[in-house]
Amino acid sequence: MLLNVLIQIALYITAAINAILSFVIFSRGIKKFSNLIFGLVTLVSAAWTVAIIGFYYPPNQNWNINWVIYTHSFALAVSILFLYFSVSFPQNLIKKKILFIFIPPFVLVYFLVLIFNSELIVGNTQGVSYQIGFLYPLYSLALLAGFFIGYYFLILQFKNAKNKVQKKQIRYVAIGSILSPTLAIIPNLVFPYFNIFNFTWTGPLFTLIMVIFIFGAMVRFHLFNIKIIFTEIFAGLIIITLLAQLFIAQTILALGITAGALILVTISSFLLIRSVYLEVEQREEIERLAKNLETANVRLKELDKLKSQFLSIASHDLRAPLTAIRNFLSLLMDGTYGKLPPAAGVGMQQIFDRATAMSESVNDYLNVSRIEQGKMKYDFAETDLKKILDDTVAVFAQNAKEKGLTLTYTPNSGAFPVKADALKLQEVFNNLIDNSIKYTPKGTINITLKKKGKLAHVTIEDTGVGMTEETSKNLFKLFSPGEDSRKINPSSTGVGLYITRAHVEAHKGTITAESEGKGKGSRFVVELPLRA
Repeated sequence: MLLNVLIQIALYITAAINAILSFVIFSRGIKKFSNLIFGLVTLVSAAWTVAIIGFYYPPNQNWNINWVIYTHSFALAVSILFLYFSVSFPQNLIKKKILFIFIPPFVLVYFLVLIFNSELIVGNTQGVSYQIGFLYPLYSLALLAGFFIGYYFLILQFKNAKNKVQKKQIRYVAIGSILSPTLAIIPNLVFPYFNIFNFTWTGPLFTLIMVIFIFGAMVRFHLFNIKIIFTEIFAGLIIITLLAQLFIAQTILALGITAGALILVTISSFLLIRSVYLEVEQREEIERLAKNLETANVRLKELDKLKSQFLSIASHDLRAPLTAIRNFLSLLMDGTYGKLPPAAGVGMQQIFDRATAMSESVNDYLNVSRIEQGKMKYDFAETDLKKILDDTVAVFAQNAKEKGLTLTYTPNSGAFPVKADALKLQEVFNNLIDNSIKYTPKGTINITLKKKGKLAHVTIEDTGVGMTEETSKNLFKLFSPGEDSRKINPSSTGVGLYITRAHVEAHKGTITAESEGKGKGSRFVVELPLRA
């Protein structure tokens, strides 16, 4: 008696698990053919389990239902559906093959007609036994063919898998799908030939093997989201429990309360699952965007590296011919090849100036490439910052005078010992003072040098065109000239200040740019560490 109760409980649990799993699969959507078929496999497995329960423990002796007809019908349907699942997961192996699409359903319909309308497959039922008809071997062959042809297609799926993840998914599904039907066939298909019917109930229990392996594939390989699955399983169990309560309600009041609770729980479950879906979709979208962004960043780094390499190669290849052109022009202007007419001399000078400007641009781009690749070389040595600045100011004093600007230079007395690359620092101050002269139409340029603790403090302040706050923020970025730079200096590329900052930072110093606004001048401050 206890054994029968345990068997009934096990069968009810098996039917419930299969039903819930089918609900989970269908909730993923049926647009994908393999999802639809697998959902039907689990749903029909649940129906097969219910038919087995009816065969062994009919709920009402007056129902007069021949449960053996349904057990054999559902078993064959599972076989045919498994065959279709094997050819559709994860890839479709039978695209547009009409014969394969229609033959299995024809076989299923043919045997269903025989099962329901004749005794050629199964006959009269006596207790838990039944008569085997003349065509039972043919039925057995059809059922076995569905599974074994399905195993063959799973092997093809494994061979055709596009990646390791797909192979592992197929392996999990194959192990569960092979073990479960194989073990179920023995008590349900083989034993009846020997008039052994007492173990037919074990067949549906073996479907749990497939459930476990498929669930493992879901969790491990993300075929479905585990959070959604648990939510749906929880909701499904509550709904099934309430449905069972409907059938055992003793009074109209109890029936009404249970029905009301069932409706409320169903609606609440739908809303809960929907909210979980939205949450999961949003998280997956964020993960997808993050992954795309990561890929894009990698690609941008590759492109940035290629850009630097291109700049390096192009600058190197351009520098040599430009040097040759400038040298030859210099010889022509010096009269090495004979005296030039005045007009020709003016033209040569213009060409020389253009070639010189181009050569400086090429050197700038070459320096950019070296800086970005970390290949810029500095020859650090003990030197006096005041002497570097003195020499630089002396060079540009005449330029400022020719433009009508007042240039003042106020250094503190004493030496300013620094460990530096003198040529690179001279390039820094050349660029800053030259920019002040270019972008100051009229007024003054004030240069100061003083000590602030252990730092040398250089300020270059002018009354020029000034800068907006946005311009000052981006001023030291590569290819980011100021808003008015192009108007005043069409040759401006936004490279000079980028190199200037790199040189200053290489000396462990800082450089800042300040302005009170457009038309209110600019102030550049360079701070460099002094030697003790």
